[in-house]
Amino acid sequence: METLWNRITFNAKEKRYSDKTEVTALREQFAELINKFDAIRNQAEEPDVKRLASITISKLEEACMFWIKTLTYDK
Repeated sequence: METLWNRITFNAKEKRYSDKTEVTALREQFAELINKFDAIRNQAEEPDVKRLASITISKLEEACMFWIKTLTYDK
């Protein structure tokens, strides 16, 4: 089953990290969180719960991006 995280990352033109670096571990942690909130959103019946889950997913994507930028910033 294709997860939301797979759809997000594999549709984007980005550098892939194949080794077990800190960035890869971080991405896996965010992937797990995003997929959990996607499942909550898909199972929810209340529109407000769906909306909150969608906002959470967007904020997690943003946080992941800034965290990776911080870790990989050319010092």
